[in-house]
Amino acid sequence: MQQTMQQNQLLQFVKTNATLIALVVLSVGLAFADPTFHTARNLSNLARQVTIVGIIAVGMTMVILIAGIDLSVGSVVGVAAVVVTLLMQYGLAVWVAVPVALVVVGGVIGLWNGFWIAHYRIPPFIITLGMLTIARGVALTLSGGSSVPVADPSFAKIGGAYIPPMPTLVKSVTAPTVRPVAAPIAKPTGPPSNPIRLPNEVPSRVPIGP
Repeated sequence: MQQTMQQNQLLQFVKTNATLIALVVLSVGLAFADPTFHTARNLSNLARQVTIVGIIAVGMTMVILIAGIDLSVGSVVGVAAVVVTLLMQYGLAVWVAVPVALVVVGGVIGLWNGFWIAHYRIPPFIITLGMLTIARGVALTLSGGSSVPVADPSFAKIGGAYIPPMPTLVKSVTAPTVRPVAAPIAKPTGPPSNPIRLPNEVPSRVPIGP
């Protein structure tokens, strides 16, 4: 009976965490297949590549939990990116342009979609599908159908960092703690018991006689 309960608990755990288990198994398999997979540089590249999708997935999770759907998130990201670059071309600093674009673009489009869904009970699938096309057209019109250059060079630093290698990371974390503790231990407390005599050093007393 107890063995059956343990098996049921194990099966329930596997069902609940199937995605996480698959991710761990896949990561371990790739680490064995390619020694460079688990390096800090490669993990940084993977994290940077999935950043945009991961941020969007956080918001989409909230929407799906309430039985909704939003098909326009990709186009909204495109409009926000174009607006940020245009604001920087007009002279706004990056730390001002990014919040303004997030609030204006995300807020206005979110309120527009929410108004039709909540007030007129139109299915989210229909509204967000229409907004997908509208936002894509707005981005195309604002950009003129071409790439928009970034005027502020500091914008490239956002999300451009890398995870340091493990030895460097460990040293940077432990160094502030180890140094104050090791300093009193390494500090000499008195004259050395066995002084080292240099080859050219003349002794203070020279023995005379046999």
